[in-house]
Amino acid sequence: IVIRTWRVDGQGFERYLKNQKHAARFCPLCNPKITEFQNEYVGGDDFSSESSDEILQLNERMAITPYDPVSTTVQPTGEETYSFLLKHWSNSEDLAFCMVNILLCTNELLFEFVDYIKTCRLSEVADEVQRPSPNRRFDRLAECLKRLEFTLVERGDKGEVIQTETTVLDFAIDVSFDEKELRALRAFGVAGTSTQQVEGLTGAIRNHVEAAD
Repeated sequence: IVIRTWRVDGQGFERYLKNQKHAARFCPLCNPKITEFQNEYVGGDDFSSESSDEILQLNERMAITPYDPVSTTVQPTGEETYSFLLKHWSNSEDLAFCMVNILLCTNELLFEFVDYIKTCRLSEVADEVQRPSPNRRFDRLAECLKRLEFTLVERGDKGEVIQTETTVLDFAIDVSFDEKELRALRAFGVAGTSTQQVEGLTGAIRNHVEAAD
């Protein structure tokens, strides 16, 4: 068995490699020429000197669209933060789940945040509802989360696929009302996404939120 490994953090680079249309062919069935050199392993990243051409061709193809990890350096100012989020955000349900589980990491915090946002929204349409005292941290967090759009995929009563375009903010509000869905969200944790992407996005949001103090 011949494998190649890379020292990386997260799954972003792994997914990038999987999306390559032409991988290096180390299998003797896919590339019969390899069998001529099966005992000529010389160490290093290449399993044999004769496979170097295959490696070079792969590297050239990969160099066309280099993997660009998310930078975590961002100034905690409004427009710069929002631009950063839009640049590095991707339409991913898994990524949306991670945002809620990290930024609203406990149910108590989630419920407090949702109650504040709900009351603010109601006060704008109902005169009898008094707007709560300003919470600048929650205001800034909501401004960030409402810009993160994604497609939520669910199953209907008959098993049909239902796709809903929503935001991380609206998803957080909706999931707080459904105990079963909330348990499933917490069980999901922070799986399925690039560690660098998650840390970059949550870091930018936290910097922006903490600047409210």
